[in-house]
Amino acid sequence: EKLYYAFVVFQLPYGVFVVAIATALVPELSERFARGDEGGFRENLSFGLRTTAFVAVPASVLFITLAEPVIGLLYERGSFTREDTAEVAALLVAYSLGLLGYALSFVLARSFYSRQNARTPAILNAGLLALYVALAYALSRTMELSGVALAFSVAYTLLALGLLAAMRGEIKRLDGRRLVSSVVKTLVAGAAMYAVARGGLSLTGTGSGLVDRVVVLIFVGGAALAAYAGMALLLKTEEMSSAASLLRGQLMGNEE
Repeated sequence: EKLYYAFVVFQLPYGVFVVAIATALVPELSERFARGDEGGFRENLSFGLRTTAFVAVPASVLFITLAEPVIGLLYERGSFTREDTAEVAALLVAYSLGLLGYALSFVLARSFYSRQNARTPAILNAGLLALYVALAYALSRTMELSGVALAFSVAYTLLALGLLAAMRGEIKRLDGRRLVSSVVKTLVAGAAMYAVARGGLSLTGTGSGLVDRVVVLIFVGGAALAAYAGMALLLKTEEMSSAASLLRGQLMGNEE
């Protein structure tokens, strides 16, 4: 049950943003593949992966640093105690370590489907299942439920790398320099965000009640996101504008 509580929260940025990216990307990739335009396919795929990373990294950092106030705000009432909050928050941290891999694997799998290739993702997913079961068994013996969540993160990170390697083999190259440069910039911005969030929490604490946690999430979370955006601008991260457009589109869609 506690794994379920943590996983529901973990899925939020994935369901809102990553699925939206993949939904917009796949028709473009399918069209490029049908035309035999490998260069266009490569460019669109690179854009999708870079944008996915740009969105997934700050979500991961937020959950890792602010897991306790997030879980407490959402769940801590009735029979759900402060101790439960701490335990589920630890699970959310373990899951969030693999958010980038989880998000990229989703986009990459659908990129294979756009090429009418379901075999490669199916084979790698079978390997993922075997790896996850083995890791979950091994890690849970020492880390209990956190080991299960951590096994999930490790397995999906390796799946993303496997899918990336398989896609490189299929389309020969992946716009690698641009992709690596973008991901490095994104991780640097994520590190700045992490430092600001940790610094903010050292001043405010994680909060113990509804109002406290709302204040922590607004001010510490807001400052951390501002640091991420500021560093991304400083580094001239080109995915900033596409991510902003995605956010506007999701907000407008919710209003409608």
